[in-house]
Amino acid sequence: MLFSTSWQRSPLKRCNIFQRELCSAEPRSSKNCIRLPSRESSALKLQNPSIESGRGKFHCKVSPFDVHGAEYSSNDPHNNIHDKLNGASTTNGARDVGQEAATPFDLEVGTPTLNLEEGLFTSSRAISLDEVLAAIRQLEKREQSVRDQNEEILKRLREAAKSLATHEGPEILKEVHELERAFSSYDHPTDVESETVENSSEHPGVLCNTRSGVSFDEANKTVTVSMQTSVSCAGDECSLELLQMDDFAAVASQVLAKSASKLARKTGHQLRGVDEDHSEIHASYLDVLKHGTIISAKPTEHESEYGHPSYSVVLRHPDTGRELEAIFKPAVEGDGDGWHRPVMEWVAYELNRMLGMDYIPPVAYRTGGVDVDFQHYEEGAFILFANNCRELREAPSGTRGIPLERLLSDTRVLDTLLHNSDRHHGHFLHGEHWSLRDLEGNPMYRPVLIDHAAGFRAEAHVTMSHENAFQTGPVKRISARTYLKLRFLDVKGIAQHFRGVLTEKEMVELLGRRNQVLAYLDDLVETQGYSATVAEYP
Repeated sequence: MLFSTSWQRSPLKRCNIFQRELCSAEPRSSKNCIRLPSRESSALKLQNPSIESGRGKFHCKVSPFDVHGAEYSSNDPHNNIHDKLNGASTTNGARDVGQEAATPFDLEVGTPTLNLEEGLFTSSRAISLDEVLAAIRQLEKREQSVRDQNEEILKRLREAAKSLATHEGPEILKEVHELERAFSSYDHPTDVESETVENSSEHPGVLCNTRSGVSFDEANKTVTVSMQTSVSCAGDECSLELLQMDDFAAVASQVLAKSASKLARKTGHQLRGVDEDHSEIHASYLDVLKHGTIISAKPTEHESEYGHPSYSVVLRHPDTGRELEAIFKPAVEGDGDGWHRPVMEWVAYELNRMLGMDYIPPVAYRTGGVDVDFQHYEEGAFILFANNCRELREAPSGTRGIPLERLLSDTRVLDTLLHNSDRHHGHFLHGEHWSLRDLEGNPMYRPVLIDHAAGFRAEAHVTMSHENAFQTGPVKRISARTYLKLRFLDVKGIAQHFRGVLTEKEMVELLGRRNQVLAYLDDLVETQGYSATVAEYP
């Protein structure tokens, strides 16, 4: 059984909070109470509470949410609603730990009293859970307001201290910096998204409490990730002494490993996924490319030297009426011996977005039959047409929009991953970009990479050290963003995006090439130094 929750600054003192029983002070009395658990009671006994005649047991089940709320308030001596919260833990106690709720009820209680010797809490007024939660929210808002005011005051005091320190000498300034570091490391409560507390029973007789937190110090460019697991025995197993302290340490280490893996997946989600820049613009293009009706079509003017067909088409969205010009590349039998796999156009586009790039126009791949220019094809790629393009080498260097060094580095990374050996000058274009606009709303001109249908060809051999079409030599510098994105291009991300399109063998090979690219770049950092290898391009 696993209880897991996340909340703001809600210390959970002991795992045995889940052991509360609902009972009556006397079996035939209308008064009700909460009996606090003994240390020996098992945390798992709450699973199926039931009515027992003459013993005052209550028939409903209590959710961990309700018990957390009661614990949050009852442990705070400065909270003037802690009595209500203890009452609310019974008032809303009809929800099952296993998600299914029983019929809600109100509990008639009187003035709250607490008998610590007998472990009883009694009250006789009906308290609604909504009232309690509203009070909690109000207190949290007040607390946040006070904290914000303190932050602003401290910020201004630090600025004043810095100003004064510049006139007093470097020793005083050093003390100010030390105070700033001490303040930034102060244990500020983190919000619900950056701190979690999880309680679990990993093994019979063992209860685990794991707290994970992420704190940010913008001033010093520091992020601190902290994780702590406390393990204790529970129930009859405590008296048997069958588990040693080393056993607890082993369980705690296993729980920490699981929690660290979960946190890594959560924090790395954005780096592993498709880049969010201009995502809405891309989605609008893809909607037409996926669903648009072909209203005109003709063979492209540029005929493939291998005779592979392609068409210039105009698509109209059936609902919005939006029209786009696109290139349609149908799949052909045999894939042109590996030189014409239109689905690779889609793979290249997706990979370019996963690495934070936007060099390849949006691509949608359709299956289930496509009729174009009186020809029927089973499937094919629809590629957004980039307007007013010419070869990149014809564009003056000051008009390219990004440094050539960055473009060639990023392109080599892409081609190495794609195993694409077909990158000549005709595939480096310069034209209107689909996502970027100037202040007046006009399209900006940027490099455009095209023709990736030869990707993943078995006979190809592409590495980071190969020469490029511009004859500038092997890659010696890399974009900081591309470098980091590569680090998070892992098995899970590749499988989620490309399973069903790439074979298992091709996905394994893609991961292997990713490792080779990282090894090449890591070696450059080792030999050249970080600043000479990693660039923060504009």
